Amino acid sequence: MSETNETQLLEEEVNRLRRRVAELESRDITERKQAGQQVKRLQKLSELSVTLAGDPIDVFRRVAAMIGQLLDVRVVCLSEVRGDELHFTGLARTLVNLGCLGCLAL
Repeated sequence: MSETNETQLLEEEVNRLRRRVAELESRDITERKQAGQQVKRLQKLSELSVTLAGDPIDVFRRVAAMIGQLLDVRVVCLSEVRGDELHFTGLARTLVNLGCLGCLAL
C-alpha cells in the first residue's frame, strides 16, 4: 500500500471518528436537557401532591388538573373501568390564557 493511500485511509478514519464524537456530544446535550425537564416536572408534581387530601372526588379533580398543568394540555379526563363500563371521574380544563386551572366534577 502506498504512503498516499495510507494517509487517505487515516484521514478518512479521523473524519469518521470526529463525526461520531460530534454525534455523541449532541446526543448527550439532548439527554441532559430532557433529564433536566423531567426533574422539573417531578419537582412540580411533588409540590402539587401536598394538596392531595380530603374527598376522593376532589382529589381526582386536582390530579386531573395537575396532569394538565404538567403535560401542558388543555383537557384531561380521568376515568376508571367498573365491570364492563368506563366511568369518567375527573375532568380538568387548563385555561392557558389566564394561567389557571378549572376543574369539573362528573
